[in-house]
Amino acid sequence: MRVSEFEEWPILCSGEFQGQGRDQGVLRRGALYLRGRRSIETAEIPSLEELRELLELATEKRLRRFLATAQRAEWAW
Repeated sequence: MRVSEFEEWPILCSGEFQGQGRDQGVLRRGALYLRGRRSIETAEIPSLEELRELLELATEKRLRRFLATAQRAEWAW
């Protein structure tokens, strides 16, 4: 499975999956996953600090989009 970085808002898992055998990974509906800082694994958010960082990233992305929209509106006048 390949998941790209979110464009504007973090994406919650929309389904359930329980792996078997060697690939025993689990996806939980409604969970929020992120890539670890120290490893290449993807896991549910382990701490409040990392959730805050993720929300800050989403806020920055939304602000950039708003500023781009405002700049285009300025040119229209």
